[in-house]
Amino acid sequence: YKMMIISDCLNPKAAIVDPDFLVALPPKIAASTAIDALTHAIESYTSLIASPVTDALSLYAIELISKNAPQAIVSNCNLEATANMAIASTLAGGAMGNTGLGLVHAIAHALGGVADMPHGIANSILLPYVMKHNLPAVPEKYAAIGRAMGVDLKKFNTLEGAKYVCEAIIPEFCKIVGVPSKLREVNFDSKLFAMIAEYAMQDGNFGTNPRVTTKEDILAILEQAY
Repeated sequence: YKMMIISDCLNPKAAIVDPDFLVALPPKIAASTAIDALTHAIESYTSLIASPVTDALSLYAIELISKNAPQAIVSNCNLEATANMAIASTLAGGAMGNTGLGLVHAIAHALGGVADMPHGIANSILLPYVMKHNLPAVPEKYAAIGRAMGVDLKKFNTLEGAKYVCEAIIPEFCKIVGVPSKLREVNFDSKLFAMIAEYAMQDGNFGTNPRVTTKEDILAILEQAY
């Protein structure tokens, strides 16, 4: 079972964010952590307790990640792109610390505990399917996410633009950075679906997801992601 330990005793007085430590990350780790940071920003932005301040942090993080993740991942010497990714990750962390997250993380935490799946990989697989599930609740915000990623949505209405972001832009971005798109690609056993769904509903991030979600909804998302 994967859980968080939260205490004021664990809060640092300062954090040093130095891209020199990150510039030579192996591509697979860089890719999974990039999608984790992107998921932090997206889920913070759509959280039920998001605010104008956290929205600003999240949207700028999304912009930085979309512009810099591919270069930071494929190059072991692009310090500028890596620095921008470090800034984006820090901004998204500041946002999510105030808003909580959503269903992607609720399910991903369960996958990490039950199946020992790397967290960023779980997020990368789940993100498009959870966004599709949440679409009716936050179409304006999904359209804003697309615009932050540099997508021209002028030819779409809000709902069409949001759907395009969920079904085309996010999966394509995950493909570009080189992360898995299906649970079967990482040898996940579908017999664990029921346990995953139960654990996900107990996760602290379940309650801040923007759309009311049932166990059956989570099972359907897992089936789609398989």
